[in-house]
Amino acid sequence: MITSIFLAKFLGLLIVIVTLALLFSRKNFNLVLGLYENEIPVLVKGLISVALGIILLSFHNVWATSLDIATTLFCWLIFIGGVISLFFPKYFTNMAGNIKKNKGLGTFILIIFLLIGVYFLYAGFI
Repeated sequence: MITSIFLAKFLGLLIVIVTLALLFSRKNFNLVLGLYENEIPVLVKGLISVALGIILLSFHNVWATSLDIATTLFCWLIFIGGVISLFFPKYFTNMAGNIKKNKGLGTFILIIFLLIGVYFLYAGFI
């Protein structure tokens, strides 16, 4: 449970800060999406995500309380997203192109991540 609380605080702060920065600066959001136009940054992101996912899951793969489950699921999503990036980088380049074309979709995704971050902050600090 201590690890869950630590990860909730860490992930919550990270997600909220990053998503707010991207929500308030469309220029920065487009720069991030621009990284996904080339397959090399997608592969590097995949490598980092797989490594981070393995580390996080090695320390936290707990399915007891709702916070444990939410944190573990998020760690699994990091890992699985990295694996998909490594095996199918073109999928992420296509997805980034679709998000760039549909500005509302990007905003919707950021709001979903913001809500996830707020949940982690709430569960970690309260």
